[in-house]
Amino acid sequence: MSENMLEIIARRAPRESLTIESGPAFFASRDGKRTLGDAEVTISRAAIAIRFAVGGGFAVEKAPYGEASGSIAAQDESWAARAVNDAGVASSGERLFSTMALAVGKAKGSDVAATRLVFAGAAWQGGGAIDGRRVIVHRLSCDTVSHHDHRITVTVEGNLDESAIETIGRATSFVARAIKGGQLVVRFRSPREFGLGKHRSVDDTFGYRLVAFH
Repeated sequence: MSENMLEIIARRAPRESLTIESGPAFFASRDGKRTLGDAEVTISRAAIAIRFAVGGGFAVEKAPYGEASGSIAAQDESWAARAVNDAGVASSGERLFSTMALAVGKAKGSDVAATRLVFAGAAWQGGGAIDGRRVIVHRLSCDTVSHHDHRITVTVEGNLDESAIETIGRATSFVARAIKGGQLVVRFRSPREFGLGKHRSVDDTFGYRLVAFH
């Protein structure tokens, strides 16, 4: 992919609201048990919400503090939320879930030209490489009065697996706070070189992924 094309993808304005219409999906509990139903996804400036409907309803086991209740994914694999938290029952009867990250798109890894992650709650930019692939971090927001309105994109050549996406999500959260406080000057290397482990603190960032195809 040309450098200009990667820049164009990185700088595209994100959709601030998005609804994925209700369709067949499944909820996977912490122990791996699957419950079939229909799910609708709504992305707003403040949250990613999932309405999950099952005939007769179903119970969700309370998760330990800082842990996810399970995962939800479309049966056709068009989208997936690998970690969701139970938010109770909606007035219309569906089960409500929140998630910090939603992966949208289905393709073979070899068909993906670039992956763009959109994060809220961060406002910085830069460039570099991860495992030899070009990375562009572009600040989308300006003149904001609240960090909740901050937006950045992290655009990487090729496909990213879920582990890499999760690691980048943690890294952007830490970097945003450190840069804002003046404790950090950005220099890019693979996050795995730093041995990033599990981080379960509550965070106010969320993101979703879009993929660009050849």
